[in-house]
Amino acid sequence: MAEGHTPTSGMKSAARRALQWKKEGKRGGTRVGLTRANQIVNGTALSDSTVMRMYSFFSRHEVDKKATGFSSGEEGFPSPGRVAWDLWGGDAGFSWSRQKAASIKNRRMNKMSNSVWDGAFLGQLGRENSSVQAQEVELDLEDEIDEPLEPEVVETPAPVVEQTPEKVEDKPAENVVTTESAAPAPADTIAEAPAEAPVEAPAEASAPAEEVATTEPTA
Repeated sequence: MAEGHTPTSGMKSAARRALQWKKEGKRGGTRVGLTRANQIVNGTALSDSTVMRMYSFFSRHEVDKKATGFSSGEEGFPSPGRVAWDLWGGDAGFSWSRQKAASIKNRRMNKMSNSVWDGAFLGQLGRENSSVQAQEVELDLEDEIDEPLEPEVVETPAPVVEQTPEKVEDKPAENVVTTESAAPAPADTIAEAPAEAPVEAPAEASAPAEEVATTEPTA
């Protein structure tokens, strides 16, 4: 059976409304949601995997309907959650995807039950169930990591100020100059002290020399 599920008129109305909100600059939705809205408005036949993804989106974001601004007449209408909700087809898309998802699961189970029940099939059945679950988890993760349409505010890091080494080198230079200027003071004191002492020594030694010379001729 070929895949292909045609969106309803209610889904098209919701998606068309959400696209108009985006043109007006309203916040909400992702790039995937914008793509989905265009598919719905254009009446593109949606695959089984897309329908399962839609149902997963609505199930996780149904809580957004409780926020202020989701319903018409409330402050802040339309809220970002309401814009995203309608991009995927709105309430009509939720009901439609829920019914389609149940039908897809039943069809897959019936296809398995019509096969031969033997040991090999039981192993295959387990692998197919695991594959379906892994596919649904992967679709959910893709919704989570999808980038929003509005760019995020990026904080500019503070500039790094490098410390200049000039101030650190000035201090040792001043200490060296101070030490050299203080050195001449003790050098002058030592040089002047021995200069005065040798002048007085020869004057005292001359007196005994004269007395010895006078005494010898008298005898």
